[in-house]
Amino acid sequence: MDDFHIIRIQGSIDEDTFLKEMSLELNLEIWNLATVQVTSDLLAFISAEDALQHQVFPVRASDDELWVAMNDPLNKQLLRNLSEKAGKAIRPVLVRDGELRRFISWYYGKSGG
Repeated sequence: MDDFHIIRIQGSIDEDTFLKEMSLELNLEIWNLATVQVTSDLLAFISAEDALQHQVFPVRASDDELWVAMNDPLNKQLLRNLSEKAGKAIRPVLVRDGELRRFISWYYGKSGG
C-alpha cells in the first residue's frame, strides 16, 4: 500500500478532499477519466503489464510529454521507467482510485486490484 493510501486511511478525510490537498501540495492536476479521449495510440504508451502492476493509465500525449493518472506520483523510479518506455517526459496526474481501477480494468482487460 502506498503512502497516499496509508495517509488517507489513517485520517478521516474523504477521497475528494484528499485529492485536493495532494493536488495543492504536489502541484498536480486532478483529472476526471470520463473526460479522456482514450485511443489505441494513447493506450500503446503504457503496456498492460505496467498499467496493472503499477496502477497507471495514460490520459493525454503531446509530442514530448505523456500525462499519466497514477496512485503514486512520487515514485521517481516508476516515472523514469515509464518515461524510458514511452520516449516522453511523464507528467503525473491525480484521479479517484476507483475510477483509475475501472479504467485499467476496462481498457487493459483485467482488474487492477
